[in-house]
Amino acid sequence: MGCFATCICGMKKKNGAPLGVHRSWRLCDYFLFVDADDYIDAEMYSTMARYIGKDTDILEAGCRLVSVTGKILQRVSLQSESIEGGRNCAVHYLKQKNVTNYMCNKLYRRELLSTLTFADLRYSEDFYVNVLSHFKARKKVIIPQEFYNYVIHSEQSTSAYNFSLARVDTIKAGIMIMKAFQSDDEMRSLAGGYVYSYYVTFANMLQQQGYKEWDKYRKQTFRYIVYCFFNTNLKYISSEREKKFKEKALRIFLLGKKYHFFEWMWE
Repeated sequence: MGCFATCICGMKKKNGAPLGVHRSWRLCDYFLFVDADDYIDAEMYSTMARYIGKDTDILEAGCRLVSVTGKILQRVSLQSESIEGGRNCAVHYLKQKNVTNYMCNKLYRRELLSTLTFADLRYSEDFYVNVLSHFKARKKVIIPQEFYNYVIHSEQSTSAYNFSLARVDTIKAGIMIMKAFQSDDEMRSLAGGYVYSYYVTFANMLQQQGYKEWDKYRKQTFRYIVYCFFNTNLKYISSEREKKFKEKALRIFLLGKKYHFFEWMWE
């Protein structure tokens, strides 16, 4: 991976460990992350390296979700775009438009990650690091090419068909970002929108699985949702669909299982 003028190195993620202690740290200009069971197109690194400009701190490309047999299940296509300024990059990312939450389809300049640590989370540790690294970036470039192949296993933890209480970490990651940017009303509120969307999504998944662990889910998320209610300003959430997540979250919080019985009334 060091065959370009810009040296790119792979890194193994370790939650709770500072990224700057990696043994390849001083050797590389940019870092990337590849899961052991995924695969990449041969031209991924050489093509991405050509798009790296003087001030480019993050470069993101599209990706594909594929089955274990290589069948393309979904294309995650992005539009060419350039964002300048750390806060602008972070706000753009938090709006979740023309971005992905993965780290595996991005290049990060070494200096962005030097003081960051993967949060000790089982889910959404990428979201947490992405927001913080985007906030430090001078410039982000997005390209439309799809290079990374994310292999989907039916039994893997991120499958939409699997729910466990560990998924509460996704909500926790959003709360952590809200607290990190407590003084920034827009960024805090956008992170709150992230929390609402997953709170509703997980409640719907629990309904489909017969409400198994419903009471534990409500108990574990109680303080997070209360915090979110009092710290999210909807004027910063643009789409009507995203605004409805707060309404749905409030109804789920107050009505519990009864929400799904009356849901048709609000749709």
